[in-house]
Amino acid sequence: INTLEAITKNSSIQLEGLKGVYVNADTRNSGIYLENLSYTEIEAKTSNSKIMLNRVNAGSARLRTSNDSIKVENSDIREAIAKTSNSSIKFSDIAGISNSQYPLYSIEAYTSNDKIVIDLSNVGPVATKINATTSMDKISCNINNLVYNAREKNYIDAYTPGYNEALQKLDLRLQTSMDKIAIIG
Repeated sequence: INTLEAITKNSSIQLEGLKGVYVNADTRNSGIYLENLSYTEIEAKTSNSKIMLNRVNAGSARLRTSNDSIKVENSDIREAIAKTSNSSIKFSDIAGISNSQYPLYSIEAYTSNDKIVIDLSNVGPVATKINATTSMDKISCNINNLVYNAREKNYIDAYTPGYNEALQKLDLRLQTSMDKIAIIG
């Protein structure tokens, strides 16, 4: 299915095992569950409920909700933008980054009143740039050998050595308030 638009109100959207160019999942007060999808562009928008992606391959994914979480796991997304409020954002098991033919990956995650967790433990060596900010808590990052432009309790601007020359890169732009940011290497 090249273009798929799943739009509803107060009912969840569950898409599984599809391929194409563009998918738009839009609902209110119900969750969005995307599994085993391969699309060039994904948009998922809801309110007061979660967005979950598992085994998704995409060029870009724009994920937006409020008052609930966004969780992306076992996925290969070149450009991910995740926005929520009053709930957490988590990216995990995103090992495709280090094995990809694409030179640049980026994850932008924005929330308030909850945490952001980026688990890179399954990602092989990849040049990484981090810009992370929280207003009322701390940032923990256990990626080795970072070069810090700024390193404070609630702000990090850093990169791995050789970032500019690297063939594969990961850019992380993370922002929350009232909770922590954890980057697990």
